[in-house]
Amino acid sequence: SLQGSERFYCPECKAQVNSSRKLSVYRWPEVLVLHLKRFSFMGYGSKKLNVDVSFPGKLDLSRFTDPDNRDDLVYRLYGAVHHFGSSNGGHYTAGCMQQACDPSSSWFDFDDSHVRESSYQMQQGKSAYILFYKRMQLAAQR
Repeated sequence: SLQGSERFYCPECKAQVNSSRKLSVYRWPEVLVLHLKRFSFMGYGSKKLNVDVSFPGKLDLSRFTDPDNRDDLVYRLYGAVHHFGSSNGGHYTAGCMQQACDPSSSWFDFDDSHVRESSYQMQQGKSAYILFYKRMQLAAQR
């Protein structure tokens, strides 16, 4: 809701009026890629934002869409890219589920030529940079 100093200026009545905005997505992708803002740029300088980030393993986006399309808007995290270092340089690694959207599937971390077993909890934290969610099928959600 836009009120007070945030009110909308109506060009027809030439006055600021209270209003509300709504953004709906009508067609969602099979794979949802979320890029977390990890770098701040100010003039000629930049810095890495080392903030702990917690994100869900299961993401329900039904409230952000058309009420007629709410049945299958649940996504499951199946991969994450991590950045270690600063804004001037660093190292990227990745974590991924063996089988996307299978909650019993194992997680693995990939670091150059090294692969090791991991977990969903190990994907959380200050290094998460890009998250990959796969849309779950209706039968798999129940």
